[in-house]
Amino acid sequence: MLALQNLYASPQPSPTRVDPFDPDQILNLTTYLAVVDKDHNMVSITSSLLSGFGSGRVVDGGGFFLNDRMRYFYLDPSDVNALQPGKRTRQTINPALALRDGKPFLVFGTPGSDTQPQTQLQFFLNVAEFGMPVQEALEQPAVISNSFRDSYSPHAVLGKLITPAMLDQKVRDELAAKGHKLDVRSSRGVGSVKGILIDPRTGVLHGGVSPTGDSYVMAW
Repeated sequence: MLALQNLYASPQPSPTRVDPFDPDQILNLTTYLAVVDKDHNMVSITSSLLSGFGSGRVVDGGGFFLNDRMRYFYLDPSDVNALQPGKRTRQTINPALALRDGKPFLVFGTPGSDTQPQTQLQFFLNVAEFGMPVQEALEQPAVISNSFRDSYSPHAVLGKLITPAMLDQKVRDELAAKGHKLDVRSSRGVGSVKGILIDPRTGVLHGGVSPTGDSYVMAW
């Protein structure tokens, strides 16, 4: 899994402190919406301002703010993501759709900046590989690596594995023994992923949300 692909170093002591988890640090300012209709058409939408009030500019007649994702650019002209005319900045938005045997199967996504592809992959594997129901798959412990350049300036590489306290202590000890520097948090669930599964046998819709953030499922 992505979160476990850190460079191995000398064994690290298992942390004895659990830091509080503040979902607003990574989960605010982005909205994710998954929809499935009666004909099993799926829609997966992620809308993000990036930071508070985005660019501060409102679309005339639209009533919504434009984002400020240009903050993801680098000012180093030699960087592949350098701020230059005609370029589009990289982005972290990953709304997802999955088909099974060519038919609509799963729609899912999440806020969370650089954590999005990692938590979405872990949720998808919980469902597709381990056969968990949607809500159970979203309540599992998930680990997140930040051993890469952060999208936000100054693009730091923190080199840690964000690990939930609910993960079995033996597993945490084994991760530390492999050289991972654990940042243990009091988080629950798989990021803030939301998902809807279409049962391939019955066509029944199964919706679920991670308990991490302020999310909900609606049906009518």
